[in-house]
Amino acid sequence: MFVKKKITDHLLHITSMRAYIGVFPVIIFHIFPGWLPGGFLGVDVFFVISGFLITKILFEQKFLSIFEFYEKRARRIIPLVLLVLTISSIIAFILFLPSDLRVFSRNLSASSLFLSNWMYFFTTGYMAPSLDLDPIVHTWSLGIEFFFYFTFPLIILILRNYKIKIILTLILIILIISFLINHHYSTLNDPAIFFGYHGRYWEFMIGSFSYFLRKNFRYINQKKKWINDLFVIISIFIILYIFLFADRFGDLSVYTFIVCFFSMMIIILGDNVNFIHRLISSNIFIFLGTISFGMYLWHKPIIAFSLYYFDKVKLSLFDMILVFILTIVLSAISYKFFESPIRNKKSLSTKKFSIFVIIGITSLFLLGVLGFKSNGFPKRFDQRVVHLDNQWKAVSKLPNLGCNAANIDLVFSQCSRGMMFSDNLPKFILLGDSHATSLIEALDEIAKDKFTYINLSSPACGLGFILKKNKELSKCGKHLKLIENMSTQGFFKDIPLLVYTLKHRDSLLKNVYEINNEQFKSHLDFLDMLSKKTSNLLLLEPTPAWNFNIPKKLAKRTRFLDQGEFYIITQDEEKFTQIMTPIMKKYKKLSNNSSLELFYTSNIFCGEFINNKCSANTKDQSFYMDDNHLSIDGARLIIKELKVSGFFGDIE
Repeated sequence: MFVKKKITDHLLHITSMRAYIGVFPVIIFHIFPGWLPGGFLGVDVFFVISGFLITKILFEQKFLSIFEFYEKRARRIIPLVLLVLTISSIIAFILFLPSDLRVFSRNLSASSLFLSNWMYFFTTGYMAPSLDLDPIVHTWSLGIEFFFYFTFPLIILILRNYKIKIILTLILIILIISFLINHHYSTLNDPAIFFGYHGRYWEFMIGSFSYFLRKNFRYINQKKKWINDLFVIISIFIILYIFLFADRFGDLSVYTFIVCFFSMMIIILGDNVNFIHRLISSNIFIFLGTISFGMYLWHKPIIAFSLYYFDKVKLSLFDMILVFILTIVLSAISYKFFESPIRNKKSLSTKKFSIFVIIGITSLFLLGVLGFKSNGFPKRFDQRVVHLDNQWKAVSKLPNLGCNAANIDLVFSQCSRGMMFSDNLPKFILLGDSHATSLIEALDEIAKDKFTYINLSSPACGLGFILKKNKELSKCGKHLKLIENMSTQGFFKDIPLLVYTLKHRDSLLKNVYEINNEQFKSHLDFLDMLSKKTSNLLLLEPTPAWNFNIPKKLAKRTRFLDQGEFYIITQDEEKFTQIMTPIMKKYKKLSNNSSLELFYTSNIFCGEFINNKCSANTKDQSFYMDDNHLSIDGARLIIKELKVSGFFGDIE
């Protein structure tokens, strides 16, 4: 079927490429993304190499059938993937909290079918922080690879009787169309740029095209090999430069094209060099390139499980060295004692291999389904740990507490809470984003049979959006317009407003509160407008934010490090005050000429439990349901102080 001569040359420089511009940059990126911001583009180098090698195999090796080709590819990839997924599943079952195991199980089912690229496409972004703790997120690239392995041989099979020029033309057409799709997604910052087949196929086509260029148009002059040396050295340095300075949130199509193009240059010229030959074809790089697939598969579970178990945000330099050593050791062992024997038909026949693959894939898929359906096997842990871990569910329910009244007439019927069927005016109106919504359960406890209040909070709508006239309003825009109309018509004249929003949480985490941009100015203008339309507007000071999930950290510490009381999570009170000073000055200035009053939540969470520290919890309760939203216990503290201050009037 696929004709031509038997392959005679083993391209050592390509084998070593897998190591020094393939897997190493990816590993460094996953450990220290700040060191090598573009290191993730090493995966694109793998795709180019795959395109070249598969094209070379199809045109230079003899196969009895296309099924033999597929079997060789399957023997090369599937066994090690199943091994890594199996071991990762065992460790995840031991370490992961139920909510984390549930997500892992969902991804496991997709990974076992080589479809995880689509799972991640629909559930998260490529650069999402949560993926740092996902031990199998890197399997997305295998889904892309398998699609290429399945489709490209079929294309060649269909065109096998056509001239090479026809095949080359088709390859170029696919390359151009796929790249344009990739560029389109890149300008939109769409996750399809990472996970979609259609936006990735051009990288394999560059590799395929490089095979024909190398075979027919390669410059070879034994006396002037220094020219090839120069091109290869320049190519390597340009790729490394991109790895060092690429902006992963910019137009990635340009960076990716540069990396793929110069990878093609190395493929074409790398075996006809003198000066750099000893480096790029050295024994150490050949060895690392040979086990590079294992290194790629093993490194991410090692990193993710280490971060998870030791409860770290990032690894140290010493940790990085250990990760590299352990990755190389595991890769070498699995290559010698697992991968190599399975590739040999004499060790494992086609029939036995097929049974092995079917059983392995089916078992992992069903295990993933079971783990997801059981919500991560929560009975593994005591209820204290499970309760903490379940706090994320409270976050997911917040939007359901929001009020989505379409017009003013519906507000009082749809948004009233507390004592129902009261003829009295509502005690107050709650405004803000999801942080205001997080107060509702605690408010309901005190309002029941006591008073009525109106909830006009709306998750992701923090009174900081700019209302653009003569344009279609977003959901948040419509909600703010409703509030604006109510204020204009005097609905707030005799009803106090309670406002709580943390729209600029990311600025808090960066220790710089952005107060000079247009969005924040709009936020102040909106508050100013409201404060002049009501007799009392009470604005809650933003509470401290954290760069990790508080309940999960407590649950992991309780599970792994001590079985007793919670340890107390704190941040420096003086530092938090310094961060908040600029915005509080803006709010104070606003309150001088209006009904706006400030309620300092820092008096509750900072210095009250531990001197000079802002606390996220006590020994037996967490104040947060994630990294910034208050839990029912945290909300109760605020409501208690509001009651003491007399905001709710004279109630018992």
